[in-house]
Amino acid sequence: MNPLLSTYRLKSSKEIALLVKTGKGKVKYPIKLIYNTNEQQGIRIAVVASKRLFKRAVDRNRIKRMMREAIRLELAAIQDSILPNQSNIDFLLIFVGKELPKLEHLKKSLASLLKLVYSS
Repeated sequence: MNPLLSTYRLKSSKEIALLVKTGKGKVKYPIKLIYNTNEQQGIRIAVVASKRLFKRAVDRNRIKRMMREAIRLELAAIQDSILPNQSNIDFLLIFVGKELPKLEHLKKSLASLLKLVYSS
């Protein structure tokens, strides 16, 4: 299961608003993670970079691409051990840093956030 296929993207603005309203949150700088279970089977993911912090669309798109790559790498690393137990979950990843990140820093932050989520 590749969580970054378009079928696994959380796109609906109503569902994202509901996730923000009812979801649980964790923060590991520079990523804020909001998560909750869903009714569908599988993981759904949405990635956000704020226009307030990054005025240029190229910067926001670069951040979102890097976060999706970090997700792909980290979920593949823990998929066999943890994900079969909780396979219906929605993630909203919000970049809260003020400068462009490095992929290694995003991977470390995301790995620690996923461990927090799946250990609870």
